[in-house]
Amino acid sequence: MAVLGAGLLSASAGWTQAVAQESADPKVARESVDPKVVQSSLDPKVTQGSADPSVAQDSADPQWRFYLTPYLWIAGVSGSAQTPISRLPTRDVSVSFGDVLSNLGAIPLMGAGEARNGRFGVLIDFMALSVKSDVSTNGPLYSGGNVRMTQITGTVMGMYRAVETNNQFLDVGAGVRPWSVSTKFTLNAGLLPGVSTSQSVSWADPLIAARYHADISKTLGLTVYGDVGGFGAGSELTWQVLGTVDYRWNDWLVTRLGYRHLHIDYQASVLRLNIGLSGPILAATFRF
Repeated sequence: MAVLGAGLLSASAGWTQAVAQESADPKVARESVDPKVVQSSLDPKVTQGSADPSVAQDSADPQWRFYLTPYLWIAGVSGSAQTPISRLPTRDVSVSFGDVLSNLGAIPLMGAGEARNGRFGVLIDFMALSVKSDVSTNGPLYSGGNVRMTQITGTVMGMYRAVETNNQFLDVGAGVRPWSVSTKFTLNAGLLPGVSTSQSVSWADPLIAARYHADISKTLGLTVYGDVGGFGAGSELTWQVLGTVDYRWNDWLVTRLGYRHLHIDYQASVLRLNIGLSGPILAATFRF
């Protein structure tokens, strides 16, 4: 049975950077161009699905900067889920990311944003996804069925730039990721009458996170993000890793291509999930 097929989010992120331009007047150029700013104009990064800033210039310059990152994450899912149907209490979940697009129940909404002032930043990641998948019953009692999952999740994270040089930086942060998951299980009639039942649950996971970015040229950069949380307060455990290759087109646009994995182990009386979501992610960060 393919349950909960595709991309729960979270999280989050992206990074962009400022570009220093030289003046045509050599005297003005010497006075106005800071080598540190020029070197660091390569470009930053990405988070759990989130947009992000910046560079040595951003943390040294105490003014607000804003970053918006729409993205597309096509995530396959594998693991197990408990159903509310007593005859089929637990089912394996397996949907490749190649099958996700054909199973979408609605147009997904995905995006992230970040506001940064000096070394401090706040990032927000949001995703809403509805997926419908077939259920295999392997017997005469029911003649197949389907499950529809609707998931809304987001991340709010405060970040601090702990380490920074001309071509790399390290951010650490803490925040929360709320979840809302609803499922509708339907089994078609076989020897037994058909059955349909729905369940929904909401919770929030505390998180700690880190992200690292390194510039490898004036246009290319690498970003790695990770978070872990839950700790029994919401999920038993949830963790996420994300890696991207970033290409800087100019001082206001960076595109990113990478891979993201999100794992969640959640247990409640109405719903139990132990699943991992993995797949490629494509994003674009706009700087304002």
